[in-house]
Amino acid sequence: MLKTTFLFIFTILIFICFLLLILLLIRLTIFLSKITPLLDNFSQSTHPLVTREVSSFLDNLQDAIEDGEETEEYSEIEVNPGKFRVLHGRLKGICRRLDNFSKGYLLSSLVHSGLSNNPFVLEELDLSGALCTEENFLAADLSRLVARGINFKAAILSEARLENAKVSYAIFTGARMDDIKLSGAYLNEAEMQACYLKGADLQRAYLIGADLRHSYLGEANLDATMLRQANLEGANLTACHMFASNLSEANLKKAIVKEANLQGATLSEANLESAYLSESDFDSADLWKANLSKAIMLGTNFQSTYLKEAKFYGQYKDLKNCKELDLEKLQEKGICGLYCSDSVEAFGINKPTNFYKSQWWQADFDKDSAKTLWPYLINDFAPPNGLELSEADWETFKEAEKKIQKLLKNKT
Repeated sequence: MLKTTFLFIFTILIFICFLLLILLLIRLTIFLSKITPLLDNFSQSTHPLVTREVSSFLDNLQDAIEDGEETEEYSEIEVNPGKFRVLHGRLKGICRRLDNFSKGYLLSSLVHSGLSNNPFVLEELDLSGALCTEENFLAADLSRLVARGINFKAAILSEARLENAKVSYAIFTGARMDDIKLSGAYLNEAEMQACYLKGADLQRAYLIGADLRHSYLGEANLDATMLRQANLEGANLTACHMFASNLSEANLKKAIVKEANLQGATLSEANLESAYLSESDFDSADLWKANLSKAIMLGTNFQSTYLKEAKFYGQYKDLKNCKELDLEKLQEKGICGLYCSDSVEAFGINKPTNFYKSQWWQADFDKDSAKTLWPYLINDFAPPNGLELSEADWETFKEAEKKIQKLLKNKT
């Protein structure tokens, strides 16, 4: 009996302890929910002590400029070298202690005070991860910026200079970057979705693996730009200069490539499925193994283009006989590609699609494209097609023709 009573009391005590533990956890959760905003604020460096420290140091730098021989420009020569080294050492030291928000605040302060123009300030600072979202860097000189994973989301970078900057894994999503200078910049794996890059200078920039989905690059200069494996799905490349640019393995699905210059560009293994290729110049471009399935080719120049193993899959329809007036609907349906055999003024096309001096028969056709696109190419660009063909080339054409005939006879 005594043993039973003892067990009963022990069970009740365990149950009470369990309830108290649950109440304690609930209380702790409520406490943490209240203190979390305070912790977030501190981590984002809205804490006045951090802001005051950065501001105070910038004031000291400004005093150093005023002590120099000339106050209009700031360089190591114009400021006492010893004093400069001490101040710059303090600046580097404070950078190491700041979090991402403070780094963004510091960069903004350096830019707006004009100190970023100094050839030694930005390139020796650790601004990796700096948070610069929605900041205004209009016409700022960031050409010596070195930062990994910096965040410029929705920032204004119009007319800014980032040439030769090294900012891999940067985030530019939604940023306004019209007339920006990115020539020679390293922007590998950068996230640049929905960016406005009208008239931007990206000559010789490194954008390997960059995400430029749905970005507007109208009239931008991408001559000799490295865009290998970049994602340009749905991007607008109207009137772009892309001479000798490297777009190998890039994704240009449903991209708008209108009146663009891609002469000598490398697009080997690029995905141009359902891309809008209107009146663009691919003269001497490399399209080896490129996917042109259902691409809309209106007055496009493929003269001397390397098309070996390029994929022309799906049905192609000649615009001349096209009854649909809305090309966007045809593109959205993905039912057929389009090409233009003759000038069609109703659609604003002034010239035919041109495959002159290209060995187009070395491309890869499926049954649908063999029925529709192949006859057009045979009628207008039959070999020698402006080329001096060797016996081996003729054999290649005959083999391709046999393959197409076999494909068309096959009922499966």
